[in-house]
Amino acid sequence: MLCERCQEREATVHVTNIFAETGETEKQDFCEACAADSEGGRISSGASKDMGTCDYCGAPAVSVSTAFAIPGVMDEETHRWCEQCLGDLAEFNAKPENQLPDIDVGDEAALKFAHQQSLAIKQRREAFIHQRVRERRQ
Repeated sequence: MLCERCQEREATVHVTNIFAETGETEKQDFCEACAADSEGGRISSGASKDMGTCDYCGAPAVSVSTAFAIPGVMDEETHRWCEQCLGDLAEFNAKPENQLPDIDVGDEAALKFAHQQSLAIKQRREAFIHQRVRERRQ
C-alpha cells in the first residue's frame, strides 16, 4: 500500500481516528518520512518508531487510536491495535447496533442515555475482540 500523502513510498505508519460521536473510523496510511514530516500535529514524529503492542493480543501495534472525551458521555480512551485486531474493530464498528445515535448535548436525559449506550457498546466491543483473539489462538 502506498503512502496517501506522497504516493511514492510504502505506507508503514497507520493511524486510525475513531469519532466517538458516530463510532465511525477514519484510517490514514503514511510512509515514515511523511509521518515524521506531518503538519498540524496529527501524527507525532515518534509514531513511526515504536507504537507498543496491541491492547488485545500483544502483537506489535500498527495503529494507535484515541476517542476523545464527550463530557457526561465518555472519557478519553487510547487504544493500540495490531493489524488483525484493527480489522476486528472495523467489523464491529460497521454494525449499526454498535454506533451511538445523534444526541442533543443540551439534553441531560439524552446525555445520560448516550453514556449508558456508550458503556454497553464498549463492553460488547471488548467481548467481541477478545473472542476473536481466542479464536485465532486455537
